[in-house]
Amino acid sequence: MQLYFLGQLFSVATFNTSIKSYMLSFNYSEFVLTTPVTGGKKDKIDKVIENWYRKQARTIIVEQVNKYCKLLGVNFNRLVIKDTKTRWGSCSIKGNLNFNYNLIKMPKQILEYVVIHEVCHLKYLNHSKEYWNLVGKICPEYKDRIRWVKQNGLRFIK
Repeated sequence: MQLYFLGQLFSVATFNTSIKSYMLSFNYSEFVLTTPVTGGKKDKIDKVIENWYRKQARTIIVEQVNKYCKLLGVNFNRLVIKDTKTRWGSCSIKGNLNFNYNLIKMPKQILEYVVIHEVCHLKYLNHSKEYWNLVGKICPEYKDRIRWVKQNGLRFIK
């Protein structure tokens, strides 16, 4: 088995232990999955992997959102990490930010672009010329990043 993390594909070393729980860790060169000695059940393994991704996504996305909110002088109301099928991120009229946890599998500059895209919506809740000018000021390569997501994004969804 292999898993993506920040755009790189890493192998997963699996170990059976006497512990009855499942655990996933990452040591910067590979993932380590521990399962009960009775063998890992696919649904439980999938859940522990998803939970690990969600935790990592929350940590990195919150850091990025705070960075760009400070830069733009804007605030958000709530931040939710979701498992959406059609969107990488969204911003509501109430200032709620939603992000797909699968972003954590993509290269960091792509994750960063999605965060910038949504944080800019806290200033302009539309895709006007002013909005795209703001996005371009922060991320001059945004068109390349949009293109990359359109070409590669689907392979990072489960």
